[in-house]
Amino acid sequence: MSGFIEAWQQKLYGSLRAFCGRDIADRIMKGYESITSETETEETIRWTARTIRKIEDECSPAMLHGIMTACSCPYPRTNLQKLRKIYLETGDVEVVIRVLQQQLEDSLRKGMLLEDAIVDRIVVLGWGVAGKMDGDRIVITKIPKSSNLREYMNESDPQKKRELYCHCPRVRQAVQLGIELPSAYCLCGAGYYLQIWETILERKVRVEVLESVCSGGELCSFAVHLPDGCVSPVRADLS
Repeated sequence: MSGFIEAWQQKLYGSLRAFCGRDIADRIMKGYESITSETETEETIRWTARTIRKIEDECSPAMLHGIMTACSCPYPRTNLQKLRKIYLETGDVEVVIRVLQQQLEDSLRKGMLLEDAIVDRIVVLGWGVAGKMDGDRIVITKIPKSSNLREYMNESDPQKKRELYCHCPRVRQAVQLGIELPSAYCLCGAGYYLQIWETILERKVRVEVLESVCSGGELCSFAVHLPDGCVSPVRADLS
C-alpha cells in the first residue's frame, strides 16, 4: 500500500476541514501523521475504524456523506465528458447506462482477455459501474478487483472470496484480519459513483451503501438516487 495511506489520509483531512473546519478536523485526525505506509497493517486498520467512528459521532449524516464521498478515487475525466455528451444528446439515463455496460464488457473481453464464461457470468450478475435501473435510482454492485477477478470467479470459499473482492487494499486486509470497518468507510467507494453521475447530470445526487464487504457483507453494492426529472414517471413506475 505504498503511498496509499498517506494520500488517503490527506484527502480525508482536507475533506474534514472543508466540511467541519480546522478545529474539528485537527481533533478527529490528531496524530494521523504517525500512521504511514510503514505502520503495522492491523494498527492502521484499527486507527481507520476509530477515526470513522469519531466522524460519525461528530457529524450529521449529511456531513458524513459529503466528507467520505469526497475521498474516493477519481474516475477517468475524458470518459466522463463523453458520457456527459451522450446524456446531453439523448436526455436518457438508460442510454448512458448501456454505454457504460458496453465499455465494461469490452474491457473484460478485449482488455483483460477474460473467458466468455466469466464475462457472461458477470453480466448475468449485473456487476460493474453501469448498474441497473430500479425506479428512480441506479443500483450498482461493484465488480471484484480486476487483478483478482479470475481468481475470485474460480474461488468457492466465501471467506476467501471476501478477501479477494474489494478494490481498496485496506478493506481486503481488514477482511483477512477479521476486523470490521464501519460501513460509512464505504461511502468513500460510493463517491466514485457519485462523481460519475454528478458530472453526467450536472446535478447533485445522493449515494447510499446497501451492502459492504468491510462490515460483513459478501459484496459491495450502492444506490445512486437520481434527482427529480431524470427518470420519466412511466419508467419509474415500471421498475
